[in-house]
Amino acid sequence: MTRLTAFDAEVWSSVVHGQVLGNEETTQEIARLVRDLLELGRACYGPQGRCIMVQANERCGDAITITSVAARILDHARYYEGPQRHCYVVPRGNALPAVPQGLLRGTTEADAHDNRAQTKQHMDCGLFAVLFSASLLQEALDLAALQGIPRRQIVHGYDLAHAWSTRFLNDAGACASRRTIEWSNVEAISAVVRGILAPKKVANIGATMDSLVALVMQAFVHLFQDAIDAPSEPRLVQFARSVDPSESSVLLDTLVLEVPESWPQLWSLPLRGAVVALFNITVAATDAPANLHLTTLPGSHLLDEADRMGWAQLTQQLVACGVTLVLSQKKISLELAAMLAAEGIATLERLSIKHIGSAVVTRWIDDGRVMQALSGAALLGDWATTVGTKDLGYIADVRLCETGESGRPHVAFSNAPSDAMPEDLPPTVDTAAIGARRRAIVTFRLGCPDVFAFDELRHLLHAALDTLTKLLRAPVVYGGSGLMELELIHHLEAQAKLLGSAPAPGDHSARVQLRQLQHVIEAYIAGLRGIVALLGPL
Repeated sequence: MTRLTAFDAEVWSSVVHGQVLGNEETTQEIARLVRDLLELGRACYGPQGRCIMVQANERCGDAITITSVAARILDHARYYEGPQRHCYVVPRGNALPAVPQGLLRGTTEADAHDNRAQTKQHMDCGLFAVLFSASLLQEALDLAALQGIPRRQIVHGYDLAHAWSTRFLNDAGACASRRTIEWSNVEAISAVVRGILAPKKVANIGATMDSLVALVMQAFVHLFQDAIDAPSEPRLVQFARSVDPSESSVLLDTLVLEVPESWPQLWSLPLRGAVVALFNITVAATDAPANLHLTTLPGSHLLDEADRMGWAQLTQQLVACGVTLVLSQKKISLELAAMLAAEGIATLERLSIKHIGSAVVTRWIDDGRVMQALSGAALLGDWATTVGTKDLGYIADVRLCETGESGRPHVAFSNAPSDAMPEDLPPTVDTAAIGARRRAIVTFRLGCPDVFAFDELRHLLHAALDTLTKLLRAPVVYGGSGLMELELIHHLEAQAKLLGSAPAPGDHSARVQLRQLQHVIEAYIAGLRGIVALLGPL
């Protein structure tokens, strides 16, 4: 198992005091970083790839991470950060990374963060990008054949090779490994998913590969229309560990939240056909304990008269609308909760704080917005707002699903596709408004042997769903197992040969630059060969 020690700021105390490292020291530090990334990437890549342990410095909250995902390796890789430059090993742009020019000349902080974001968006090809970018940089720094070649000439050569590569890969007539995928070809789509999941042995998914591919396909079919309607929005996908480590499943239009053991409505579940009002407001937060069960209203002398009248008016509005469940993204005062409970209205508060536990991992910003997508309720920003017919939502089923590893209960809020809007809804509910606000939601319940496998597998499933979404816009795939790389190598060798056979310029300086350019392109090809070698005999 390979270990990477993250960058420790104390090493660069001189930078903190305003001193900037010289070119030689900076080059040595970049070279060490490149060697670290190559060691890590090679340990993870290909059919013999395995997981690695990423060890952060003592001040890092994420002390140890087991991973084989490139974006997470980069999150922990050490880097030099000074007042004038920021250096990262990152791919730029397409699946085939461009020359890491930022490392050769220094990048701005904005560029660095943008590039790291691009890496996370390409989680399925991130290891390739890390390996190739680091290989190019290592050759530029260490390879004897490139010694003495000016930096700008190395950048120019890498840029030229990259331009040849992207032009070739985008040419359907020239690139034999390029394929346009048909959505009616289920086997081809499954192969794409399998290619993303198969290399990650840390998730221990060998025996369940077929079932996981089927789950991804089922989830994406459910999210398909949402991807068409809102292509720029992230898909609403949630992950939770299954109690049974040998069983995984996917729940459609279902949101799982962790709730306190003392939640007053826990004993009354299941709740069916809930008419929902959804708020985003904090009202008169109290110091009273959260597990206090109110069975009678506190004396009026404890309430502010204006608040009491406002809460009473709101309660009557909710009763008149037939509301049976009030959800709040923030705090609900105990007094208001008691008023609602007296009318048989259940309440659940702090969706964005309490209910994001370690056993439930969400991708979205807050559960309030996702609850809106599930229920179709409008997100109201003020308790004093008059609740109208167009503001309400509907949830078909609210039930206790299991108790997680934390010992706290989990509640599933579900609108299963088979649950059509019932005909006996209160007349105040506007089904058209609910339908306009709803979006498809998927929850994966993953059977994993440990938290490390769970954490890694959810990254892979994200990558698979992201890739399928991108295929909607550009349904193009390339042959795997090194076929694309070998074909690209042959094309670049032919281009380099043509460059070498070009009539020699009369100017001596121009001839020298041409030879240098050939050496740089040969280094580019050598980087691709190194990646193919990791795949074993073909």
